[in-house]
Amino acid sequence: MATAARIDVLQEDRGLATCLAAANLLPEWTEPFLRQHGIETLEDYVFLIPKEGAEHGIKDLVEAIPALKNKPIVLARFRAAYEAGMQAVKQASQLPAKGTNELDELLPESTMATLSKDFRNRYNTEVDAALEPSDTLRSRVYREFKKQTMTVIEARRIKSVLEQAGPRLQESVALPGGIKLEFDKDSPVDITSAVQYYWSLRTLAYAWAWAGNFRAKDPDGEERLFISISEATHYADEALRSCMEFGGGSLLWLNRNDLLTRGKMASGIRRGWTAGKALKDALQQTHLEWRAPSMQLTPDTNKLKRPAEPTVPPAEPKRPRQVKADKFQTISMVKGGRRLCKKYNDGRGCSGCDDIHGCDVKLASGKPCLSTKHNRLAHPAE
Repeated sequence: MATAARIDVLQEDRGLATCLAAANLLPEWTEPFLRQHGIETLEDYVFLIPKEGAEHGIKDLVEAIPALKNKPIVLARFRAAYEAGMQAVKQASQLPAKGTNELDELLPESTMATLSKDFRNRYNTEVDAALEPSDTLRSRVYREFKKQTMTVIEARRIKSVLEQAGPRLQESVALPGGIKLEFDKDSPVDITSAVQYYWSLRTLAYAWAWAGNFRAKDPDGEERLFISISEATHYADEALRSCMEFGGGSLLWLNRNDLLTRGKMASGIRRGWTAGKALKDALQQTHLEWRAPSMQLTPDTNKLKRPAEPTVPPAEPKRPRQVKADKFQTISMVKGGRRLCKKYNDGRGCSGCDDIHGCDVKLASGKPCLSTKHNRLAHPAE
């Protein structure tokens, strides 16, 4: 018997085909039944039958098909499909329980199997477990695409089947009365390089292609595939290439531009555009950001830098200390009245005066040194 948990009301027919197939109704029974009564969706089927007297209503619809008259097994299976379909429609109309996120719930097994089969048939490819999106990620992306919305998921939250299968963190909370509540907690992926970030984008790209494998009409009136595998994986490949060529391999540069682009893509999807078209428009809007060179981002990028200290002009070098006369006695004038240059001897330097440029140290003989090879400061010790 069909069960409501296996019926995905987000499909094009709102789960009608799944409901009928799960009730073991053969195509030769369902095709004339649906064609005769003009039924296209699950709501058409369940609401066509009045709530009061549902059994008689189903019997009248079935016996309206000459080939299905007087077949109790056919009538029983149509009734089973009706019961399961009614439960699925009721569950879909109810709000999710408080504290739960409907988007994160796994899709029904039948829907997962059908979408995976359609993906393989279209692209004839098998994705490696290290890149294959986890069931939780695929379920979330599929529901968002069907609802014409999109969440910008952080790269460290994008998990593959392999990463999802890893051990979970165990956390516990102590409650009053000695009660201890234990639960599992997902640990984010540790991303430390642009290449690791790229693998997360590839996993997300496969999730986009898997969930977006249906056609939809854009506001411009053109019908397109919601997003193709080439459009999705090209974005990841181009992001890494631009990061290496223009961003200097900076993880922060790649993260900033990726979140900006996917944010604009999400905005386009919410305005009614398919994901592939929204991604193309987002890349055009962020073209300059993807070509802007990296500013040599470092781990201290998030910290505000202090303004540069004002430059102070260097002080003028001090002239060498003048040698005092307590070590060397000096002579300021020689016979004939010529003076010995004081600036030359004390190290200040002379640009060329008429005085004698010779050492003014008084020797033991009482005469001046007058050496032109050194001044007073360089006079040898006695």
